[in-house]
Amino acid sequence: MPLILHPDLPDVQQPAYDYTVDLEGETYRIQLQYMERQDGWYLSISDSDGNRLMMGKRLSVNTALINGLQIAGLPPGDFLLLDLSGSGVECSFEDLGRRCSFGYALESEIPAAAGGFPVTITIP
Repeated sequence: MPLILHPDLPDVQQPAYDYTVDLEGETYRIQLQYMERQDGWYLSISDSDGNRLMMGKRLSVNTALINGLQIAGLPPGDFLLLDLSGSGVECSFEDLGRRCSFGYALESEIPAAAGGFPVTITIP
């Protein structure tokens, strides 16, 4: 099951989140930023020393972000934006942490399917 990575989000949505997470024994800085003109969320990741590993990658629902690419310094899994409603509609400003959850999963936990992957998860 994918690991949900966003922190507990406040009732009032913010256009940017900056926090650290531990994945596969390493600490990473996660920055999620909403871009109003594109109506989408973007991800930047740095390692614990501040080295930029990936900058400004647009998140798309139910699609693996790295999709098997080898990017030095990143953990072996992949990052994804899960549409918990199953609607397939892209994640708008209000949807992060509500209808859509940002997560991380190992490759073995991501079902292969053309055009993304259907995922059913339960959040306690």
